[in-house]
Amino acid sequence: MAPQDPEYIYQAGQSYLKMAQWCLEQMKRLDPHSPRIAESLAEAYRGQGRTADAIRAYQRAAQANPNLPGIHLALAQIYLEQRKPEEARHEIELELAIVPESLAAKAVQRRIISEQPPP
Repeated sequence: MAPQDPEYIYQAGQSYLKMAQWCLEQMKRLDPHSPRIAESLAEAYRGQGRTADAIRAYQRAAQANPNLPGIHLALAQIYLEQRKPEEARHEIELELAIVPESLAAKAVQRRIISEQPPP
């Protein structure tokens, strides 16, 4: 209606947040152990800079469903940022086993390889 009006954009964002909260509440109601709940929590922790908490939440999501796309990719990215190449390599291999065509996972894999010191 008025895409250049900051108030309109603000209201649209507020509506989105309310819908996202509602969706999370519905997931919790339908399946309190859903790996997507742990993933959502991990993303929130990561956004807050609470990396250790994010790792634990992603690991819970992976434990609940090891074949969920995106979980191992996120862990690989975190481990790469922490300069833990072996952990990053392990997670990206798991991600590529799930989604072999993932361009994001392949990009992380290339970065892991390029940052490895020569033998």
